[in-house]
Amino acid sequence: LTPDQAESIYASAAAETGRRVKRKFIGSKVRRWDPRRPIFFSFDGSHTLREQRVIELALEHWHNITCLNFERRDDEPKGNRIVFTDVDGCASNVGKHPLGEPQFVSLAPECIRLGVIAHEVAHALGFWHEQSRPDRDYYVKVRWENIDRDSKGQFLKEQPAGVDNGGVPYDLGSIMHYRFYCEQVMPGYGADCGGRVQVGHTWTRITSPGYPAEFREGQECSWLLVAPPGQHVQLQFYGEFEMYCKVRHSLFRHSLCMDYVEIRNSTDFANTGMRYCCFGTPHSSVVSATEDMLVLFRSFYRGGKGFQAQVRAIPHTG
Repeated sequence: LTPDQAESIYASAAAETGRRVKRKFIGSKVRRWDPRRPIFFSFDGSHTLREQRVIELALEHWHNITCLNFERRDDEPKGNRIVFTDVDGCASNVGKHPLGEPQFVSLAPECIRLGVIAHEVAHALGFWHEQSRPDRDYYVKVRWENIDRDSKGQFLKEQPAGVDNGGVPYDLGSIMHYRFYCEQVMPGYGADCGGRVQVGHTWTRITSPGYPAEFREGQECSWLLVAPPGQHVQLQFYGEFEMYCKVRHSLFRHSLCMDYVEIRNSTDFANTGMRYCCFGTPHSSVVSATEDMLVLFRSFYRGGKGFQAQVRAIPHTG
């Protein structure tokens, strides 16, 4: 990012207890969204209903981990709001427009993945790239010879005086961290976590971060699993399974999931799905009601072994 963009980054909503996550920030007030007010958003007609649905899921992700609220407006776009369009690949300026005009977020068809959308929305909210942190070189090694000349600006570090990380450690798994351009320095750590997965008739594997090594407290991943038209997604857990839970009643063994894997397989992803936690691998398979399935991994309280699952597309039998 350029120094001007760096100065535009705003402070995210104040960290709350429970499942709210602390965020790293710098910025000027003119670029900040007011966390006390809903952030309006709209579509300019560039996206299909299915693409709009995925974009709204990414906004729900940001709502779940902050105190920010998003409200859709389908009227004529004016004033400060986020407008989703398709004019320039995957792109967004940083922070709220300083002159009170709409902030356009470009999402081409190849950008319609939960991770990519959440990344670009974060820019619109005011976040800069994780690899721009001054302490970046302690955690990753940038191989400048492998970076296109026009892209090297994405890997410049900010000056320490201009950055306030809020005491939050460097996050290799951050949605704001470039992945495929980074060489790991910490052995055994992989940043792959979530995304859009096109499933076929052969099994595809998804896992919690680092599996079979333990995941870390605070890690989150979201997968949108998509089957071919007219087919369904089938998911089956296998191998070791460990997600922290609390037993609320010793007689009935009713458990409260503190960390969990949630599967949303209904026709409406706004509805909370089945949540799996505790110890012991779930044996029943899960089939989506439509051609897609949303899998959410959430670790709010402590690390653990996690999970692994296999997914595939199966024919419609109804």
